[in-house]
Amino acid sequence: MSIVFLVPYVPIPRMVKRINTANSVENTSVIFWDRGTDKTSNLSMPTGVKKHQIIENANEGEPLKRVGATLRFCKKAFSLLKKEAPSCIHVTKTDMLLLVWLYSLTKKKRPYIIYEVSDIHSLALNKSKSISGNLMKMFIYLLERIGMSIVDRLIVTSESFWKVYYQKMISKDSTVFLPNAPEEASFNGYKAKDKGRFCIGFIGKVRYKKQLKMLIDAADRADVDVLIAGNGIDLNEIKNYSAGMENVTIHGAYNYNKEIAQLYSNIDCVFSVYDTNIQNVRIALPNRLYEATLCELPLIVSKNTELADIVEDNGLGIAIKDDSIDELTEALLSLRDNSYMATIKRNCKAFYNKNKYEATNERLYNIYKYKD
Repeated sequence: MSIVFLVPYVPIPRMVKRINTANSVENTSVIFWDRGTDKTSNLSMPTGVKKHQIIENANEGEPLKRVGATLRFCKKAFSLLKKEAPSCIHVTKTDMLLLVWLYSLTKKKRPYIIYEVSDIHSLALNKSKSISGNLMKMFIYLLERIGMSIVDRLIVTSESFWKVYYQKMISKDSTVFLPNAPEEASFNGYKAKDKGRFCIGFIGKVRYKKQLKMLIDAADRADVDVLIAGNGIDLNEIKNYSAGMENVTIHGAYNYNKEIAQLYSNIDCVFSVYDTNIQNVRIALPNRLYEATLCELPLIVSKNTELADIVEDNGLGIAIKDDSIDELTEALLSLRDNSYMATIKRNCKAFYNKNKYEATNERLYNIYKYKD
């Protein structure tokens, strides 16, 4: 028995958790694409996992410009799948699922397929005003339907993914919701910030530049500090926008296992406001929800989203309009000056304990202990 993970990026914390759990059940390998955009030094993998790193430099966020690199990666990954001949494949992203579908056509007995979705492409969800946009939406949906024909278990990090998009492709009984909670070991060095100026942090992929620029402007109004940590397609523009601003720190790319605890130790509040014109934003649950509640830090999030419903229902922070600098400024001032932070901390602790990695890991473990 063997499990192969096929991921089109350097494995991120969520996938490393999955790999760790799978490795406790079966022989495990991981095939991943190093695009040259993320830190790969000291990439932490469980002992015994075989690591196949395929290096193909490619632009992030520009899929049409990386078609050639994608094809080269797929060719190499296909050869590795044939060599590994796994009994189970855990795959992410539609293009990688199609690669697994093609591979399965070469096998008399196809492997057990687990497909994980943490994001649904905006082109697949959002309505388009153009004929070409709608054709692209239909094309992506068709490709996903084809790939989903071989999927035995669908893993989603938001239950709305199944309700909104996948329910015509796979049954609810074959769909598993796994909160994107971090492994607590990554936060062993975390210490709650207890002095200095109030600081709001954005930690993750640097995108949604309109909202990040609004954050920088609102922080200037409220006289608080901003920490932006991560890599992404909008990093350089955000660096230029905040140049010369003493209250803004741009950390850039970071090593998750080594730096995430320290990054959260430097902030008092977590910013998770995205563009709600994108339907995926309205239904996704980002990992910041679980990282923030683990650290017992309040969140500022976009209104009219599933994330906002959770934050408001559980008293974890404040929801604002995604384009309102006035509401953001008011939220920052409220959190900076208000005494109810202690209540938010208690609420965060209660929420996280219900959704922590250890509490949900048995679901994942049972998926890997599949029966032939």
